[in-house]
Amino acid sequence: MFSKAFFILVLSFILFTTISSAQEQVVYKEVNATKLLMDVYYPEKIDSSKIYPAMVFFFGGGWVSGDISQFINQAKYFSKRGVVCFLVD
Repeated sequence: MFSKAFFILVLSFILFTTISSAQEQVVYKEVNATKLLMDVYYPEKIDSSKIYPAMVFFFGGGWVSGDISQFINQAKYFSKRGVVCFLVD
């Protein structure tokens, strides 16, 4: 389903970055001229020495409808409670 490299990328963001903002948009893959994006919502105060739980949100729609914005409220809710949230496009 998803490659091992994708999950390594996700864990890398959790373990090796110190984020000053609560949200970040990341290009996680490029296919020809298409960039695949992922929004990352972090807890407000990240301690780089800690490991945080994470949630990954995928939307359905078969490439016809839907987008990552449908999970913004959930990502904000859980990130305020200490969970790093990934909204994958």
